[in-house]
Amino acid sequence: MAHKYFDDLFKKAKYKPPYPTEICDEDKKDKRHKQWKKERKKYGFDNRETWNLNTNFYVWLYERLKMYKKHASKIVDLTFYKFEYEGETLTQIECIDRMIEGCKLYIEDDENDDKEVQKKINDVAKIWAMVLPCMWW
Repeated sequence: MAHKYFDDLFKKAKYKPPYPTEICDEDKKDKRHKQWKKERKKYGFDNRETWNLNTNFYVWLYERLKMYKKHASKIVDLTFYKFEYEGETLTQIECIDRMIEGCKLYIEDDENDDKEVQKKINDVAKIWAMVLPCMWW
């Protein structure tokens, strides 16, 4: 399956990690493939998505925010809604951009322990919770 926005992050990288839900796909002898197939039929996803749920969340949100921004910005005024976050007034598009940045930082290097980077990553879920009711078009 194609994952344009995820793949774009690693175009110039020496190593591209597997897409989180495609881990072990290349190993056709892995006995878990039958189990995963049954789970996908029953639930619409398999347990690989829960193994690394933190990463899956950031990848899922990153891809969808990128597409939302591309399409919604042509239809919706993304500066209309305003939010107060840590003493700052942010528009919806500013919130989206911050979440995209935080997701990207996490996806590219989830072990980065720089305090500023960690704050941007941790802000993603807080901002997402704040803007979620307005994320439509």
